[in-house]
Amino acid sequence: MNTKTASSPSAKANEELPHQVLLDQISKDWNNDGEDDDIRLVGSDNPGSMQTVLVEINGRSKIELTDYQHEIGGYARFGKWIKLGPNEQGLAVMFGGDEQEPTESQPAWHKSYFWVVLGYDGNKLSVVFDTLNQPYMKLDNIAFTYSGEGNRFEFKDRFTGMEAAYDIAIEKSYRELYDPQKMPKDILDRIEPALFYNSVDSIDLNGDGIEEIVCTRYIPGFYLQHVLGLVSYIFEWNNDEYQLKKEVLFKSSSYVGSDAYVPDNPNIEVVGELSI
Repeated sequence: MNTKTASSPSAKANEELPHQVLLDQISKDWNNDGEDDDIRLVGSDNPGSMQTVLVEINGRSKIELTDYQHEIGGYARFGKWIKLGPNEQGLAVMFGGDEQEPTESQPAWHKSYFWVVLGYDGNKLSVVFDTLNQPYMKLDNIAFTYSGEGNRFEFKDRFTGMEAAYDIAIEKSYRELYDPQKMPKDILDRIEPALFYNSVDSIDLNGDGIEEIVCTRYIPGFYLQHVLGLVSYIFEWNNDEYQLKKEVLFKSSSYVGSDAYVPDNPNIEVVGELSI
């Protein structure tokens, strides 16, 4: 299954913003023409509200990213340069926020991040990847059910079709209250994955000089700091677009959200994976 990622419908070119404020600025020869480009990230000065940001190069080529900033009550800034090929780079605009407090449906502290990756070709900016607007991010995409045996639960990703069953650790003080044999259905029904990502990163996983993007979010459990697992979606750059190539379900031995999938990571235990 190939999953094509379309440009964000919120991207607009050559727009001006009222009450502009400079959020970030870098200088780099992005299009390999021998001259440094002045790359600016501009936003409106309306803290605490939905904010539009504008990326512009040399005051000419511009692209507007709407409905992002403050969607999670955080910040926007330039992130990593991503290797798309020998002479091609993407630039990640990072959106993120502070750790979010636990809620009934997400009973653990969690971070919230996502990226919008831009390309610059022929002096034109474009969105080449949007980590947030993906079909697997729907709240009802992940199903978690009790298998009926011990502390074993069954995981299913409705979009990719990946399934896995594994034992969930439950602290001794909670075992009686959250005995899987007695666990009310409404507890399982309210389990949903985090709305955003605990981490987004780019890394060359196979050593070919092109970086994959790894998006990781967690599945909250039954009580404070209890986590059923973490899921990493891995995208490869192929034919001028990012395509979903692998999904990995794992457990972390350290603080929730501090680990993402990397082969041979000693802090994680892989319990299921699917090549796509």
